[in-house]
Amino acid sequence: MIKRVSIIAIGIVMCGLQALMGQAITFHSPVSWITLRESAVKTKALIDTAEVKKNSISLTLSKVVKGKKIKLAKTSLKPKDYSFEKDLAELKETVLGGEDYLMVDWAVKGTDKKGFIRPFGIVKLENNGIANPTACKQVSQEMNLAALAEVVKDEDFIAVGSGKMCPLWSEKALGLVLKDVKDLEEISFCIDGKNGKNAFLAFSDRELVYYPKKDSLATIYYDRSFTDKNIAYEANDWKNEVTVTKEGEQCLIVIPWHDLAIKPTKDRIIGFAAFADAAMPKTAQKKIPGTWGNITLK
Repeated sequence: MIKRVSIIAIGIVMCGLQALMGQAITFHSPVSWITLRESAVKTKALIDTAEVKKNSISLTLSKVVKGKKIKLAKTSLKPKDYSFEKDLAELKETVLGGEDYLMVDWAVKGTDKKGFIRPFGIVKLENNGIANPTACKQVSQEMNLAALAEVVKDEDFIAVGSGKMCPLWSEKALGLVLKDVKDLEEISFCIDGKNGKNAFLAFSDRELVYYPKKDSLATIYYDRSFTDKNIAYEANDWKNEVTVTKEGEQCLIVIPWHDLAIKPTKDRIIGFAAFADAAMPKTAQKKIPGTWGNITLK
């Protein structure tokens, strides 16, 4: 049995090496779905010298915005070894992601060897205007409006469009108290438990959409895929135990921590944004988690 496992393992390794050798250039940076944290785009790659030989390699950096490809920089190099590192460009953008992306096209001159790396994005955290973390008050009371009436003060509320919101937490759940939202069509709450600050939505990101006039709630997560030249996000129904209660002018949304795959601890920071008539913070974009704000469990 041990010998058989060893033979299988060797076979898998050899197949992997053959696949690697079949690729003229194998990039280590950038790679698909990565989020750059700095404006400099640098490429790092391994070269199959038997495929490339002494031919020069062209590299073209582009951004794709609303399906339109825009060339940002082009360079070429003649490799002297089995690997190379090359600075491509210094980007002006500090945020690019969601449905837009960056890509690198490469080609080996004098051959039919060519390819691309896509999509990847950029989020420079120090430049995207994220507000200071919003304090999320801990409560020992049960998560219902009657029990929370003495705990939630006017100064605890944050403006969301023309409405207001107050985040609270207990050991069991995250609570969102809403008021003055009756004139809003919808309010979206986006939660990133990993606080990854990425350029693209991922499975771990969760969205709740409350419709005040209907007093109804939609809960969503997204599958993402790359189709032709576009990034597609497919909304999926997120199965959960989220509850909504309404009393007078106030509404309470209660989200169990287990539905968010989050373990609550004091001072934990969670990626968070609320969108209504305006975003919070104003620079936030719903499909780019890196632009969302934060809440801190206090």
